[in-house]
Amino acid sequence: MDKTENIYFRLPDFSQNRFFVSPILGCEARCLFCYIYNHGYTTKYRENELRISDLINWLTNHEHFTKGKHGSLISIGAWGDPFPKNYPTATTVDWIEKLCELENPIQVISRFKLDIDTVEKISKLPVYKNQILFSTSISSFEKWQETDNFADSPFDRLQTLNYFSQFDIPTNVMIKPYLPGITDLEIDRFIEEFEKNNVKVCVVGVFYWEDKIVKLMDRKHLLTNEMKAIAENDKMRHQLVCNPNEGYNTFDGKNLDVFCEKLKRNNIVVFKNSTCVNAWLLEIEHPSKLHKNDPLNLCVKCGNCKN
Repeated sequence: MDKTENIYFRLPDFSQNRFFVSPILGCEARCLFCYIYNHGYTTKYRENELRISDLINWLTNHEHFTKGKHGSLISIGAWGDPFPKNYPTATTVDWIEKLCELENPIQVISRFKLDIDTVEKISKLPVYKNQILFSTSISSFEKWQETDNFADSPFDRLQTLNYFSQFDIPTNVMIKPYLPGITDLEIDRFIEEFEKNNVKVCVVGVFYWEDKIVKLMDRKHLLTNEMKAIAENDKMRHQLVCNPNEGYNTFDGKNLDVFCEKLKRNNIVVFKNSTCVNAWLLEIEHPSKLHKNDPLNLCVKCGNCKN
């Protein structure tokens, strides 16, 4: 069962003590800054040919997997959105149900809306409080039709989070990637929409880019002068936690800290690392202990690691 032989048979990816599983492979959202399209996946998504029973067996036999409430963090949605538009949700819901039985903490992320019946069904799957966290990702309210126009609108994504909140499921918004000259100019809109949809927690993520992504954004007239200057000079390479075998340039822009401070002044809990927010909301130890090794200075001193 070698995942390199067939890209639509994908075993979990393991990185920084997290396991990334993908019931759906490929994604129709077509986000300009997405890495999956460089790995053979397209906008024509398909179900993972890996059976859930084989996935469970693989996980429980993995040398680094720890079962249970304080065990390994499982993230769903790294190589394809788990809830594509107008597609039956049964496969993903079944995967979530079976993974919940392991009693491990689980994070799910989607850029598509879910109806309240599906949300209620998922909310009944956890075997203990705060076992599941549901996330969405938004970079812009004004330019989303240029950056990820085949996803559902940011307003629909937030409505889905609002549904989950009603069923007492932890949620957060990943403002990822933070696009300098775009995201920062919409700070008031983010605050307004967060308040409308009961969003209390977010993570503001730096922009991971490579030449292909920069060219796509330039073609769409989304590359600000600040970003162009960095693209020409910055050769620092870092790894995405869900794609550790490749390096990307990172860029946060001079206004990211100002953006975060404005969110915090409006009673939003702000993180700069997705694993941090997952650990904090799921009430578990940070899988890779960021506070001990933080080359990008992403730790916000939330206190979770010490506790």
